[in-house]
Amino acid sequence: MKEQYDSWLEAKVQDTTKVAAPSKHCQWVKAAWDKMDLKMIQNSFKTCGLTNSLSGEEDSLMKALRDYPQSLAALQEA
Repeated sequence: MKEQYDSWLEAKVQDTTKVAAPSKHCQWVKAAWDKMDLKMIQNSFKTCGLTNSLSGEEDSLMKALRDYPQSLAALQEA
């Protein structure tokens, strides 16, 4: 993504715009994700807790809860 941003910034040297449009950011993210293994992206979302099951069965996948097992135990007791 940084390479794409740098290229965009160089093309905009004579323009005063310093921030790319949100749609351009999305294009860069998609291009970066297209170069990555799909399973790695899916696991990243699970590790952050963004796409985990609401039942709590995937809570142990979240890094924050893995690093602090007492937090996971407290959550499971709640």
